[in-house]
Amino acid sequence: MNDGVITGANGNTQSLLLTSVLNIRSDARTVSPNIRTRKLDRNGAAFITLRVVSDGNTAAPHELQGCYCIKQTLACTEVSESYWSIPNFGLGGSQKNVYLSMSQDQSLIAKFQNYHADVILAVPVFRMKEPWARFKNADQ
Repeated sequence: MNDGVITGANGNTQSLLLTSVLNIRSDARTVSPNIRTRKLDRNGAAFITLRVVSDGNTAAPHELQGCYCIKQTLACTEVSESYWSIPNFGLGGSQKNVYLSMSQDQSLIAKFQNYHADVILAVPVFRMKEPWARFKNADQ
């Protein structure tokens, strides 16, 4: 299920790889994501990673840190971050978050939050995009 379709706000669709969404360098035909609870703290809060196995290669899984569950949705924040600055001109940064859940037909649904904030010559600029993508289950 590495191949998916993303739909923009204008209704246009394009193909997309789940590995590229999760910032993993791989062109695998299939990926198997699963949740792994690393530890529980004394309050019962879970520290979760998203483990992604490409093409069944269990010897080399990729793990994304900083994930948590909210009402049957897996939230992985800070999948990628970048910052820039030019003295006396401006500074800025961007962050990508991914929210994953299963549909009734067992497809993986992903919502992306792409934030970008800059301050250029004392003028703030903020942009946010929230496209959605669907990755069909490879077993179907």
